[in-house]
Amino acid sequence: MTYERLLKPEPQNWLMNHHDFGAQRYSALDTINRSNVRNLKLAFAIALGGTSIDEYLQLTPLVDDGFMYVVDSWGIVSKVDVRSGTAGQIVWQMNPRQEKQDRNRGVALWNNLVISQTGFAARVVATDRDTGKVMWETNLLDQADLELTTAPLALKDQIIVGGSGGDRGIRPWVVSLDARTGALQWKTHSVPGPGEPGSETWKGGSNAWQTGGGSFYVTGSYDPATNLTYWGSGNPAPAYDPPQHEGCASITTDHSMHVKGNFWGGVTGADGPITSSLVTLDPGSGELKKRVELPYPNYAGALTTAGGIVVTALIDGTILAFDDESLRELWRINVGTGFNAPPMTYSVGGKQYIAIASGLCCAGTAPGQYRNARVRISRTPELRQIGNATMVFVFGL
Repeated sequence: MTYERLLKPEPQNWLMNHHDFGAQRYSALDTINRSNVRNLKLAFAIALGGTSIDEYLQLTPLVDDGFMYVVDSWGIVSKVDVRSGTAGQIVWQMNPRQEKQDRNRGVALWNNLVISQTGFAARVVATDRDTGKVMWETNLLDQADLELTTAPLALKDQIIVGGSGGDRGIRPWVVSLDARTGALQWKTHSVPGPGEPGSETWKGGSNAWQTGGGSFYVTGSYDPATNLTYWGSGNPAPAYDPPQHEGCASITTDHSMHVKGNFWGGVTGADGPITSSLVTLDPGSGELKKRVELPYPNYAGALTTAGGIVVTALIDGTILAFDDESLRELWRINVGTGFNAPPMTYSVGGKQYIAIASGLCCAGTAPGQYRNARVRISRTPELRQIGNATMVFVFGL
């Protein structure tokens, strides 16, 4: 995988987490379009996981010339041959032997390597694309409660990785690794420490730089013209300040939880059913153009294509396609297991496919679990018996 190919991905391939450095999740493929998307049907499915109960998938599959690269919540990377269009044949698997599962949003491709991360183990692993053999491994665990959940971003000769866990009162960062060796090149924290650029903006003499959070859960974008990479952060700690959330939800603050390692700060809950919507906006003015209400939460984001369609999915197992101008619904299917991973598209042999990974995160009773898709299911009576399968579903005409 050359840098030149990453700069200009071929239309038939999906070579990085957001498709391209601009992070638009837009594909130039148009074989599946407004006029025929109603004929979309399941081509095949790939089962992932199976190591334990309560698994989930949040990855975006990558595809390069008929081979798909995926990773499950145990960090197990699989190379899958999807050239036939009728089945996904696993070529190899790399198991990093994580002690516990975690959210994993995908891998990166660089030269002949597949770059992956290992959640709470905080290791970055480079695997040979041909053999499945581990070529290098770097441990980035520098503080308790750190985790790696983003898909790495591969640049010309660097691998950029974001750390998370800030909602537990740690210091998340973005780091750069040498793509050839895995050696650490630099590290930048989301909240600057004393004397670091930006530290003067944190007033009051607090220790926010130590415990203020600021996690990187989503892979950044990159501008080759300026050689700048952009990463959005979230999850401040403590999590809740009621005056800043008035009218959004019911919030109860618990100041006894404002200590490192127990930084939720309280509990929150929406009043009534939790729904979502799909909207189109004028990017210049911010004017809302169209809005479609959806009956359940959407953790999947959206895929847009040159075929004039928008594809998304819901926690009830429904996948939908809309006209990208009118937002008129064009197609839907329910597969019986929910989604909190985004859809993508690729083409093999001139035939276009749409793929999406299923399996809702996360089971558990920890205070932070309230935000996860599985808890949204528990708050929706008609969905409480829904299944939870870790699959990659692939659709074609």
